[in-house]
Amino acid sequence: MEDNNDAESKVVLLAIESLVFDLENPRFKGLSDQLEALHSFCNDRYARKTVNLAEHIAKNGLNPSELMIVLKGKSRRQNIVLEGNRRLAALKLLSLPARLNETPLSSAYRARIKAAARSMDAEELKRIACRRMPSREEANAWISLKHTGENDRAGV
Repeated sequence: MEDNNDAESKVVLLAIESLVFDLENPRFKGLSDQLEALHSFCNDRYARKTVNLAEHIAKNGLNPSELMIVLKGKSRRQNIVLEGNRRLAALKLLSLPARLNETPLSSAYRARIKAAARSMDAEELKRIACRRMPSREEANAWISLKHTGENDRAGV
């Protein structure tokens, strides 16, 4: 599915481990690394949402109508997730439940994600479809449209 033409948006299949949080996202202001970004979705504010999403993904898969938006990272093996950070957190926890022990999630929430991970087919987590954009600017146009309301009836 992947080719060498980076000048256009395209759907690519990517390994979860190649996906990284966008530390330039205002949501991550003040965070210095990927572990802190993951943990930010496990704190009191987002924990319930992240766990519920992980369970939903385990039961139903990812929403096929909303692909994560990514940008190539500095290395060939890295893809920065510009849109879909909570999904990325849920996927990272489902794909490697050992990560749960390092998170601020309660033991009850950890147990729920471990059960969800056991209930799903591990093959589903090998590679996931994402929309790779050629530039942050082009991606931001779509991300903004999604998150800022009707936009004179152009929004979703």
